[in-house]
Amino acid sequence: MNKPESYSINNLDNIIRKSGLKKQEVADLKGVTPVTLSRHISGAINITLADAEDYGRILGVHSFDILYPTKPVDIIGKSSLTAEGKVLRQYRKEPFGRVYMRAYMTDNIGAVYWTIDPEYVGFFMHWNNGLQLIEKTAFDEERVDPRCFQHFCLCELEEEIEQRLPSIEPGEYITVTTKYLGGILYPQPGNRFTVLHLSGNAVTPINMHNNEIKDLKIKWACPLVGTVYRPELRDIEIIWNKDA
Repeated sequence: MNKPESYSINNLDNIIRKSGLKKQEVADLKGVTPVTLSRHISGAINITLADAEDYGRILGVHSFDILYPTKPVDIIGKSSLTAEGKVLRQYRKEPFGRVYMRAYMTDNIGAVYWTIDPEYVGFFMHWNNGLQLIEKTAFDEERVDPRCFQHFCLCELEEEIEQRLPSIEPGEYITVTTKYLGGILYPQPGNRFTVLHLSGNAVTPINMHNNEIKDLKIKWACPLVGTVYRPELRDIEIIWNKDA
């Protein structure tokens, strides 16, 4: 558990209301007085992780649902970068897990979790365990969000393509077959699109011409809302589903 070890702002009152239990019942099951429960709810007494685990068992939720006042963000994608510089992506409608954070997020925000091979050397070394946050309505509805135009987005193509990525060898490239891209999106006539994929590494810098992919048919495209490179420094907790 990240610091702090106790919390004044919490979601306890809301979870109790949803449970259908009376506060007196919750206090009795927890073994505290109604006054102590009330002070936990108000923040007059901080809730510790042990308190949150007790309340979670009583109310049938995860302890983080007690500790974090905002709804968690679903992890809808996982991306990894191999030692050779290959980007591997997967997405699904059934979330891989949940991200708990002390920041307000609307219901239509989704997260993509990144892992970077420790042998990789390049521009994206600092992305390990990072999170990309996207507006995921277009992912759910399988369409292109026009708010992606001339902005960075994540997208799925209707057909696989061969993508050229910078190699760790100077001036050389590797080829990856993929249906997923990240980059700046530009519309073309005939419901086609261009993606400017900005990638490079320590030995092969970004080449705009090589990274411009044209005439793409896109299944969905979602605009990037933000990136968190160090979740552990932002009091962010991640819970993975068993099948993730």
